[in-house]
Amino acid sequence: LFPFFRHAIAAVRRAALQTLLTFAEMPNGDAAWVDAACLRLVYQNVVLEVQDDISELSARLWLALLRLLSRGGVAADGLLAGPDVAAMFQLAATPIGVRLPLGLFYNIPSTGFVRHNVDAAMMQQDLGLIPRESVIRARVLAAAALGQLLAAWPLSARAATFVGLLAQAMQSGWALQCQLASIATEEFVMAERTQLIETGTPVGNPMSGGAVPLTSDLLAPLLEALTAVLNVSDPELRDLDRALAQVRADCNVLLDSAVAESCLTATQAQELLPAAGGFSMAAATHICGPAFDAFATRASGDARVMLGERRLRVTSSMDYHARLRQQLNVSTAASVASAIVAIGQLPSKLNAVL
Repeated sequence: LFPFFRHAIAAVRRAALQTLLTFAEMPNGDAAWVDAACLRLVYQNVVLEVQDDISELSARLWLALLRLLSRGGVAADGLLAGPDVAAMFQLAATPIGVRLPLGLFYNIPSTGFVRHNVDAAMMQQDLGLIPRESVIRARVLAAAALGQLLAAWPLSARAATFVGLLAQAMQSGWALQCQLASIATEEFVMAERTQLIETGTPVGNPMSGGAVPLTSDLLAPLLEALTAVLNVSDPELRDLDRALAQVRADCNVLLDSAVAESCLTATQAQELLPAAGGFSMAAATHICGPAFDAFATRASGDARVMLGERRLRVTSSMDYHARLRQQLNVSTAASVASAIVAIGQLPSKLNAVL
């Protein structure tokens, strides 16, 4: 069935998943056929699929496989090792719009079956061909799948395999990594409580102090990392690097135009525009504000109009950067707060987001 997982025809992909789901959900099914290849390929289905119903079916199959392994007494860490889990998280946490690294994929040996590469656009992260919402949806489902895997992991090995990985992602400076780690943590807590309920263990409301205590050596450092994220009001985010590079490029065009119109010397333009590593929004604000007001007065009428248009392009890029920054801050704070609320141990000083 594996050659049909990523078949060009959606109905074939759907049928392949449904077949495995039927096996996985059999009441007295045997887990012997579930191996590392099966788990990795189903997880990759979650990451790569753009059709919502097939993506949901992949996520449903993933959870069914974990439950089948649990019923069969098969430990998840017997099939997947720590590096496998790290590669799976790194695949989901690849910046949106950046090509997915081939080295993070699990590939089965070729069977000589020739097929169309249905995943080319998703692999390339070509947002002109696939909706950004589909990419985000796939990443969220993948993070939730990792949280479910954490709940299926042996208790004694959870902290060693997952704590460093998730805590590092929360403190990485990438909003996407922090969001996905928070989602994985929240999904783990929800899956853990579901398992307790299914075994007949009474579970209280996490916000009322009656919640069943969860794995303290796992959640304590994660809760600390989550709280640390909320304690930084306006963090520097690496997700903004491309937007900042665009602002700098537009500033460069503006200053080059000013040099061409003899409003600035090349040396003055270089002094106004820091190198890429030292460029900031403050520099862009200065270029479009006081600096522009000073050198634009030296331009003729037509040149002044042209420079005004160049400045407008810079301010548009700056506005996009500001909107993206606000969006990332809000979505990160929301995902982190949601994970903290799910854990049920609120920090001593309540954050405004909470």
